[in-house]
Amino acid sequence: MKSLSGIKTITFDVDNTRRDFETVMRRGLKASLDELTKLDPGAAPLLDIERMIQIRLEVFDKL
Repeated sequence: MKSLSGIKTITFDVDNTRRDFETVMRRGLKASLDELTKLDPGAAPLLDIERMIQIRLEVFDKL
């Protein structure tokens, strides 16, 4: 896993004025899937980005 020590700033863009959330989310999910593939090649094929988004929305609805 990469070190987080190089992080200098964390920003929140709740109104999508600085970043397109959908694009950033999909990029982050792709990176997560890439890491999962390295760590557990058997589990990674069970997910794709669309399924991960669906799970995210299901969890959101339950909260």
